[in-house]
Amino acid sequence: MAFIIHCARESIKHAVLPAVLFFSSGFALAMPPNPAHAQMLKFTEEQRKAAWTMLLQKSGEKCDRATRTFFQMQDADGRVYWDVACANGRSYKVRINTDRDGSTSITDCALMKKLTGTACFERMKDLPKDWKAGP
Repeated sequence: MAFIIHCARESIKHAVLPAVLFFSSGFALAMPPNPAHAQMLKFTEEQRKAAWTMLLQKSGEKCDRATRTFFQMQDADGRVYWDVACANGRSYKVRINTDRDGSTSITDCALMKKLTGTACFERMKDLPKDWKAGP
């Protein structure tokens, strides 16, 4: 598969969604490109499921097979947040960074909900102006 993402495990403090706004003279700055996310958007849903399954398994997460994917949002720094559900009942929030390798941070959705009150697989409301919600 042409999809290449390097998974770099980060501590939970890096996986919690940032709330940083970037404004210049009152105008939001343009979001930087995210090549790994751009590639993910080109995939069919089945290709995305296969890519997420591979990434989660290689990172040591317990995901037997991805069954659902959901692009939740892109922050002002260009990082994107995807939610992935697995056949075994586990689900994860995956942040794809804007670096060349598309490094990621992975957090269990149950833990994310407990720490931040943010649920996976829900469209985000009241995002800052310079963030972009998923479809």
